[in-house]
Amino acid sequence: MAFKSLVSRWLFVVPIAISALAVQEATKLPSSEDPGTDTEIALAIRTALSEELTPSALDRIAVLAMRRSAVAVPLIVGKLTSGSTAKADNRKLADVLAYVSGAATGEMAADALLQLAESDEGRYGYLVSRSLDYSWGRANPFALAYRVVSRGHAASRAKLAEWLSINLGNRGAYRAWAAAVADRNEGQTVENALATDALVQILSGEVPEALRSETRAVLARRAALNEKR
Repeated sequence: MAFKSLVSRWLFVVPIAISALAVQEATKLPSSEDPGTDTEIALAIRTALSEELTPSALDRIAVLAMRRSAVAVPLIVGKLTSGSTAKADNRKLADVLAYVSGAATGEMAADALLQLAESDEGRYGYLVSRSLDYSWGRANPFALAYRVVSRGHAASRAKLAEWLSINLGNRGAYRAWAAAVADRNEGQTVENALATDALVQILSGEVPEALRSETRAVLARRAALNEKR
């Protein structure tokens, strides 16, 4: 299963390599097949959390959390903060939360993860970059990056700055960033959209030319589509 492979090699896994597996795992159950009621899902997760956190148990928790995060996330966070898990298991379970937060529908998990990172930077600060890595191929990591910035936590912003410096080495990254900029600035000019961009300010305050050109292209395409409607 997807997350089982991830857990067994989590220190060495390349997030982009597991993206296809994540999609495959999340869609393994037909959309018409309901994984259960909220009560049933909560019971399944509580049972898994009360037993040994084997790779298959973590895999199951991850799948259920992606299907019903409103039920799963509070239970995962409760287990992480209870102090009842061994350090290694705690880290693996935290990785499940990062994995779920990296999905397109992972807003609730992302907020819970960022709150953990802010409350205990030493233990959970690394999850900021981990969740951004897990977004590649599943969602737009730059949308999550703006979420990090909006919370105003200095240590998380520092983790984000480090992640940006590592990941802005190719055109595809700037294209993804431009899409996130356009989502936040529909109908704006390129200059207005980028003048006070929060991620630009984190880097150097200077707009990279690659970002400028990609944002111009994205906004132009969207404007053209809107004119046809």
